[in-house]
Amino acid sequence: METLTAQLVFIPDTNLRNWFNSYSPGCVDASGWFDPQDPGIQADTTFIISPEGWWDMTGFDAIPNCRRLIMGCQSISSSLQVLKAFPDSVRHLEIEDHGALDSLLNLPPLLRTLWVRSTTVTVLDTL
Repeated sequence: METLTAQLVFIPDTNLRNWFNSYSPGCVDASGWFDPQDPGIQADTTFIISPEGWWDMTGFDAIPNCRRLIMGCQSISSSLQVLKAFPDSVRHLEIEDHGALDSLLNLPPLLRTLWVRSTTVTVLDTL
């Protein structure tokens, strides 16, 4: 019998670790390793994130099965500007109240719906 091991993803930001653990307690361990195969994370398909202040979003794209992603709150504009990738599985993306956000790049390949409200976006990646 072959044992399969999930690829763990390091989450450097403690705020983002807490956000992950709010969806499924223990999916990020005390050392900061996120398990994308965690049953609680696997079961969720809708995620809402509205962090206050600046967060390092490294590892955020490792969320599996995320079909709907809602990102709100003016305060994460700086986080979005350094977000390297959205989860590949996102099909519906809502971003609102990011007055400083001027570009949206690296959009998910399966994206079908994009809602952008209360931003200054002038550069949009090819859909």
